[in-house]
Amino acid sequence: MKNFSRKRKTLRFEPLEDRTLLSLTAVADFEGLFNINNPQNYWNGDYSDEKVGTPNSFISGPCEFDNLALTDGYYSWWNGFGYSQTTDTQTPDYTNQMSAITGIGANVTPTYGIGYYDFYSEATPQLSITDDYIANYEFSSLMITNTTYAALSILNGDEFADSFSDGDHFELIITGYDAENHSVGNVEVILADYRDGKTFILDVWEEVDISSLKNAVSLEFTLETTDNNDYGPTTPFYFAVDEITLTNKSYIVTDFEDVGANLDPESVGSTDGNISASPGDHDFHSGICTFSSGGDFNEYQYWYGWEYSNKTDTVTPGYSNDGSAYTGTGANGSSTYGVAYAMSFPGWADPLPLITLNDSDNYDFDSIQITNTTYAALSMLNGDSIGKKFGGETGDDPDWFKLTITGFNEWDWNEDDWGSPIRVPNGSVGEVEFYLADYRFEDNYQDYIVDTWTTVDISPLKGYKNLEFNFSSSDSDPAYGMNTPAYCAIDNLVVKKKDYIAQPTSLVVTTAADVVDPYDGVTSLREAITAINDQETDLTTITFADNVTRVKLISELTITTAITIEGNGVVLDPNSKSRIFTIDAGFEDAVVINGLTFANGYMLAHGGYGGAIYQIGGNVTLTGVTFENNSAKLGGAYFQKAGTSEFVNATFTGNRSNYGGAIYLYSGTSTFRDNESGQTTFANNTAKWGGAIYLH
Repeated sequence: MKNFSRKRKTLRFEPLEDRTLLSLTAVADFEGLFNINNPQNYWNGDYSDEKVGTPNSFISGPCEFDNLALTDGYYSWWNGFGYSQTTDTQTPDYTNQMSAITGIGANVTPTYGIGYYDFYSEATPQLSITDDYIANYEFSSLMITNTTYAALSILNGDEFADSFSDGDHFELIITGYDAENHSVGNVEVILADYRDGKTFILDVWEEVDISSLKNAVSLEFTLETTDNNDYGPTTPFYFAVDEITLTNKSYIVTDFEDVGANLDPESVGSTDGNISASPGDHDFHSGICTFSSGGDFNEYQYWYGWEYSNKTDTVTPGYSNDGSAYTGTGANGSSTYGVAYAMSFPGWADPLPLITLNDSDNYDFDSIQITNTTYAALSMLNGDSIGKKFGGETGDDPDWFKLTITGFNEWDWNEDDWGSPIRVPNGSVGEVEFYLADYRFEDNYQDYIVDTWTTVDISPLKGYKNLEFNFSSSDSDPAYGMNTPAYCAIDNLVVKKKDYIAQPTSLVVTTAADVVDPYDGVTSLREAITAINDQETDLTTITFADNVTRVKLISELTITTAITIEGNGVVLDPNSKSRIFTIDAGFEDAVVINGLTFANGYMLAHGGYGGAIYQIGGNVTLTGVTFENNSAKLGGAYFQKAGTSEFVNATFTGNRSNYGGAIYLYSGTSTFRDNESGQTTFANNTAKWGGAIYLH
């Protein structure tokens, strides 16, 4: 919870919860930047009269990208970053400067970024982490490839450049800068290499690890080539970029992809080979954790503990398929996951699967994703030579299969009846239980066997450095132990910094009431807007908690500065007959309103301007908004006296006025357009003059 002072009182705002802020990654993928009705399939700057020669930055996900468009009245050129959906991999000249050689974005997405380094003006492509993400995220990776223009110039030469020959190379250098603009290091990417007999030109999307630049808040991209003349480089100084990924700096995820990188297809790791019966003989490390593994493949041919797997078999029953997750993939479609097995018979119990957090002084366990293995799931679903079919033939048997995760710090070694070592926690313990199958419901249709990746909260085990996995089942035999296969699959084990305090990226409205009370522990929309207007906070974005769906306003609200409101379907409805918003911001202040519904606004007094919104100034953009059943003398829903407004995928319905049933445009400029989510529509608005729009 963050405190903001106002007139010696305290306004309390809840931080943004685990929706966007606490996501593990944030990605700039350039998707969503194009209007579906845009006739062009690329953008490399704004060449309108008022924008030429001024910076044109744009935002994708957590990153802001620099751009500058220039013209001398005859030629136009640009530098920095643009974005593209062009697919031309054949045209070999400058007219095709905005195509990636792959013909498509990374991961088969339509949109990607293009960077252009203007060597002669020393203008470099630069990007930075936006204010909303800078406190909590750091650079992790990005995807790079050549443009068609550069690749074909290197391969065949062109009117300026020679084709590459022995000894030539073309490199991209990514330099990170911290908040004080000090360099924190470089990462180099080879775009073409003709040294030592190679003839390499990068023509696929290559993932580049930039985690060494994690202390950077901005990145600068420069290019170097061996193909130069008296005027400078002749290789086209372009590159394509996509999927710029940032990770939450307070979280670490163990996903087994590191240990699984060298696995053969449809195989498991850690248990192959000669393993003795001693515990810990074949432990492996993934992420920030160590996983116990052992067994005997000489005399008894068995294993216990953990293995990692990329097997996809969801149909073969039995022990021969004990290393497959029932989902067929890792969580989120990834390749590799972990598998736990706890072999146990009465009097004989090998050490249970153990996970050790290697930096428990600084991190705590937070969450884990779990599912069944194919072996266990099919045994419970159909029965096998040992285990029963859950629910029996009638479906009435109250069967269950449970995983118990025990947290502890220290342990002692004891021996079971067979002389095998068993781990005994020493000191305090904690437990989290998760049912992998449950048939105990009165209504049989509620019975389930887990067949998807399910996120399990293990934060109750914070403070412990070890997790031990144990299984129990209703299908057990006193003489031989549990009949249900004692397996599960895990993925995406998340640990969190102990001292982590989430920095809010928005003010979250937590009450639907229109109140101003700094001591009530909730935040109203009026309090949030007032705090931003009065500059009591550095935050400029307002979001709504999930429980707030309709806000009843006592009187209208006034916006006097730059602000963003993410409505997500919330309805604003005045209790009394009043307007909803007056926007009186400066003409350069961006007022962005997304996803709000303005309903039943009313303004007949004081000139009767705008039933829902009266705009006196500001640079206003409204996307996905709805105006319904608003009324006024002039502009039933909206009256614009000055400033600029842009309506994107907006809906006006049932609004009423004498002039301009929906909108009265007195002055300023206004734009109406569609986007990929829908069209701007006017329906059933009424007026004496201008049922939809009245232009003064």
